[in-house]
Amino acid sequence: MSLTRDRGLPAVLRSVFAPVPGEGRWATVLLMDGNIGIGGDPARLLRRLHGLLAPRGRLLVETHPRSETYELLTVRFSQHGRPTGPSFGWAHVGMTALQHFALEPSYGLDEEWSVGGRSFASLTRSTRRSRSARTAYEPAVTTAINATMSARCEP
Repeated sequence: MSLTRDRGLPAVLRSVFAPVPGEGRWATVLLMDGNIGIGGDPARLLRRLHGLLAPRGRLLVETHPRSETYELLTVRFSQHGRPTGPSFGWAHVGMTALQHFALEPSYGLDEEWSVGGRSFASLTRSTRRSRSARTAYEPAVTTAINATMSARCEP
């Protein structure tokens, strides 16, 4: 956050699901490092971000490198091998699942690409709703995993 502010740009630290400044006027939203999985419900996150973006706003998403991946997880941070804080939902989302979840609330896929083993998509917010959207994603295999994420120790 300090890097952003040091460059003279505004930055806020809060949940994406809480009210944030400029809702409906954001030109771009960036989801890197698997953050499409925030909350373990990618459809909910995409709907929320649709409401933040301006008409024709752009959403840049890093997806799981395997296109067919869709995994729901329960994760918990740990420090020095000991759990810290509560468990929370997370998801791994590949390109195929992302494209499905993007149908409603009506994103258009502009581009997808891979660099250095990482996969990305550029979606544009549409102002009209998709008529072909389904309400649930049914992947061939959905894996529920318990995982532990390691928190970085700061001196």
